[in-house]
This record gives sequence, C-alpha cells and structure tokens, in this order.
Amino acid sequence: MKVIAVYDMDAKRGREVRKICARYLNPVQRSVFEGELTERQYKELRDALRKYIREEDQLVFYTVRNPKWLRRDYLGIPVIDFWW
Repeated sequence: MKVIAVYDMDAKRGREVRKICARYLNPVQRSVFEGELTERQYKELRDALRKYIREEDQLVFYTVRNPKWLRRDYLGIPVIDFWW
C-alpha cells in the first residue's frame, strides 16, 4: 500500500521521527514522507513512532491501497528533483 506520513512536532522529537520515517519511507519535504509498505511494515513504523508522540504533536498517515486513486499536482519543484 502507498503510505504518506506527515508530522508537526517539537524539533528535537521531530529529528528522531525523521530518522525512523527515513528507514521505511522516502522523504518528500522536511516533515513529509511517502512510499510503498506492507501491512507489517506499516504496523512496525507506527509502533516505532508511538513513543515520540506527545499530546501537543500531530502525526498523520494517509494510506492508499490502489495507486490509481492517487494523483499528484506540483507547484514549484517536483519531488523527484528536490533534495536538501
């Protein structure tokens, strides 16, 4: 399944979340990741991130089981060409 992860949190915990997300997904922007995961990998990712989430944080997962339902529109630099 296609997974998109988006987070907004404290910078210190955000660095740890970024490292974990990068093990499973590809970076799109500083706090946005996407990639193909199995159900098991998706569960592992969620479990690994759970300890970093606090009440004031937000971590959102979007899942798409059929890629034909996902469409991207870009303004600015496309994801493929953007890396920092």
